[in-house]
Amino acid sequence: MSISTHFGDAQQWAQTHFGAVGLGDVRRNRRVCTLAAGWAREPGASIPRLSQGQAYASKAAYTLLGHPQATPPRMRCKRRTAST
Repeated sequence: MSISTHFGDAQQWAQTHFGAVGLGDVRRNRRVCTLAAGWAREPGASIPRLSQGQAYASKAAYTLLGHPQATPPRMRCKRRTAST
């Protein structure tokens, strides 16, 4: 199986698929989109690599992933519809 890396604009793709996650805080929702876009551009990249050496961004990503509300069911892809 191969992973397609043709997403067009990765940030737009991530917003479309993950923009409707409900993690209880706008910053967490944005961080999910940021991580998804990074992995769309560079599948398999580490969080520090996606954070481009910015320690605060890496810490924020690890904090997000360790948060009790950041469960796989809550972070799964959800397409935004016209009503959201």
